[in-house]
Amino acid sequence: MKVFPGNFDTISILNMKYGLYAIKDGLVKRMESCCVLWNRNVSSYS
Repeated sequence: MKVFPGNFDTISILNMKYGLYAIKDGLVKRMESCCVLWNRNVSSYS
């Protein structure tokens, strides 16, 4: 399988795009779980 220099650019750009999506996804999920925990703590106090 031959790899041309031009292909590296598109692959790295795609990887960066998907990497950013994955990071964003992870942050959203982490924030959601934090909110759930926080809501539980607040409701248990009140």
